[in-house]
Amino acid sequence: MLELKVTTDFSALERSLLRMSKELGSKAAATAVARTAARARLDVREALPRVFNQPTPFTMSAVRYRADASAGEATVFISPDGAKGTPPERFLAAEIAGGVRGVKRSERALMMAGMMDPDQRWVPGQGARLDPYGNVAGATIVQILSRVSAFGQHGYAANISKQKKSRYAKLKMAVRSTGTDYFIGKNKDGRPGAVYRLAGPGDVRPVLFFVDREPHYRKRFAFVEMVHKSVTDIWPKEMRRAFYETMEILGLKAR
Repeated sequence: MLELKVTTDFSALERSLLRMSKELGSKAAATAVARTAARARLDVREALPRVFNQPTPFTMSAVRYRADASAGEATVFISPDGAKGTPPERFLAAEIAGGVRGVKRSERALMMAGMMDPDQRWVPGQGARLDPYGNVAGATIVQILSRVSAFGQHGYAANISKQKKSRYAKLKMAVRSTGTDYFIGKNKDGRPGAVYRLAGPGDVRPVLFFVDREPHYRKRFAFVEMVHKSVTDIWPKEMRRAFYETMEILGLKAR
């Protein structure tokens, strides 16, 4: 998991305050740690649009934090939850550390079905419908995998509807024996080359191209450095604020 822990690291001032009251210091520290992590997460989220061109809401919400008051620590992390897509911690890992991008779930499904070679990755083709963020929409990927029968799970409709089949027949358009408007095309060397879509009579459009290389990324999302800087700047202020707030709650006067 891509994460960075924020723990209590008291300066001489905070240590002297803690000696005055262990209970007071513990309550203040728990509050300060949680607030510091929340602010660090906000700082990272605000930086995302400056690093990436139109990051999706899914990517923006992937920066999270959790606090453990009893342990006096909090964690700022990239979500490992990908639902039906690629987990953010996986697709952001190469952007944070640099290097090779991991295999997408859709690529793994195509590989397991024997429709893509292990050293291949897909990139959008001219016939791909892109969402407002420049990506092939998840619903489109699910549709493609379903139509080419790359899903092994029961419950996905691999074939096109009878209505669409009828329409294709009227247009005298060749629909492959699988009864689908998507199919895998091969290169001259026999390797899988692309996913194509039959859009109309004689109209075949490449939706996904298969490239024979693993995408390499340079390090450009300084997640760890951003969190560290935020914590360094925010922690002393939040500790002092929380300490005096706690004193007031306990009915003590803060000078």
